[in-house]
Amino acid sequence: GSGGASPFWPAATALVAAATAVAGVTALPVTQQTRAALARRAPADPTAYERTGEWLRDQLSSRDVVADDFHRDFVTWLDTDYGIGVLDGLYPLSPAGHADWDARQELWRRLTGAEAVPGEAPCLTDPYGVRFVVISAEHMPGGRRTYSPEAVRRSPYLRAAFSTGPLEVFRVVDTCPRDDATTPTAAAVR
Repeated sequence: GSGGASPFWPAATALVAAATAVAGVTALPVTQQTRAALARRAPADPTAYERTGEWLRDQLSSRDVVADDFHRDFVTWLDTDYGIGVLDGLYPLSPAGHADWDARQELWRRLTGAEAVPGEAPCLTDPYGVRFVVISAEHMPGGRRTYSPEAVRRSPYLRAAFSTGPLEVFRVVDTCPRDDATTPTAAAVR
């Protein structure tokens, strides 16, 4: 070399700077679209969610569980936000977890009246310790509701306990007397 600066480096630096600026300007609409999409998925009244989480936290012990419509009613994050165990977590990836998942779903259907039994309600078998069911008039976009609000309100296993905004909380009541030997043993999803 001649000891002078190569004209390549200033040109390369200018090219990288221009590409970065173009990428930043191009990404702005994508970022705004993402924020808009997230806003559409957020509950219209997030303070109702907060009030419900705080109320439930005050009602529950660390072993108690809350059931909701799997990622449908904006309440599945109660575990993360308030330390409240939920009946459902993520769908099991391994076949070993499918039987437990199916049992959790069957309990949900029984509690919410989707599996109504004619005549007197049979004893509730609940190895998970579900103490409350939460439903909402608002739903995440997509998916389908797995319960009827009217059936939930008529369920022999549930009694209205709390409501705020679009959220309704029902206390689980057992139709059969239990002794201490039948306390729940299965773990909540945490």
